[in-house]
Order: sequence, then structure tokens, then C-alpha cells
Amino acid sequence: MSNAKHFVFPEKINKNDQKNDDKEFGLWANEQAVTSIILLFFGGIIGVAGMFSNWQFAASVIPASFLLFLIEWPRGSRKNGKTTIPRRCQNHLSALVGNITPLRNYYLRAIISIIVCVPSCFLLPTVIGGLCLFISSIIYLVAAINGEEWKPQQAKIELTNPTFSPPNSPPPRNPQDAKV
Repeated sequence: MSNAKHFVFPEKINKNDQKNDDKEFGLWANEQAVTSIILLFFGGIIGVAGMFSNWQFAASVIPASFLLFLIEWPRGSRKNGKTTIPRRCQNHLSALVGNITPLRNYYLRAIISIIVCVPSCFLLPTVIGGLCLFISSIIYLVAAINGEEWKPQQAKIELTNPTFSPPNSPPPRNPQDAKV
């Protein structure tokens, strides 16, 4: 019995000590929205191609999801100024979204997401994407209540290394021959 390992309970965390500043819901909502928009787009294509009843809802979801994808594709920067890994071709869309000031507001993004997700819930192929988009609109609403706003990522200036000359001797080289 003396050799038995006992479970040690972690200290109780005081909820007043935790700050809500380290949680950024806007980035999470963006990732959720991009995934749900892709689901909506392909669900709309399936709904139109399969000629489901009420396929007109699927036809309306396709262009709406494409426009919402253009808004949601660029990732924003974090509150502390650090940048996340940029997505491919996000620089041009980031400039577009950054110049249209109302699109920076997460309240507006939540409302747009709810408007797009309503017609998608009337058709089976688009219902999963619609429910995921509804969840992302709730996350955007939480981000807006916490005072977050979309900020474009700043372009990084890459410093290039100086050009090195090729080695003068073939391998193996002695360490004393190395030029520093």
C-alpha cells in the first residue's frame, strides 16, 4: 500500500485570477466559418445536382457561400499583434476586407452568417453546413461581446541572407579551410 501512487488533485484555480484576454474567439469563429462554408457550398451543389425538393434553397446557398467565403478566407491578426499562419492568397482578400470597414465588425459577421444559414436548414444536403455556420455565428457573437474586432495581418518583411560564394575545394573539407 505504501508504494501505491496517489492521485494528486490540482490546486483549485481562482476564477478571478483567470483573464479572458487570452481567449480569442474571433480566430476560432473564422476557422469554423470557413469549414462550414465549404460544407455549404458542396451541399448546395449536391442539392442542385440531385434535384431535391426545394432545390432552390440550395441554388441560393451556392453564391451566398461563395461570397461569404471571400469575406472569411483571410485570417486576422491576434490581439497581441502576433500573426497567425497566413492562408494561401489571403493578401489580396485581406486588403479587400480591411478596406470595407463594416466587415471588420464581428456583430455584422454573426448577422450575415445567420442570414446565410437560415435557407440552408430547409434542405438535407446543406443542413450540416447550415448548423455549423450557425455555431460559428454564435462564436462570432461571443467574440463581439468580448470586444474583439477583425484586424488584417501586417505583411512581414523578410530579410534575405547574404549570398554565399560556392566552396573552393571539393568535399571533404577541413574545418580550418572553412571561411567564416
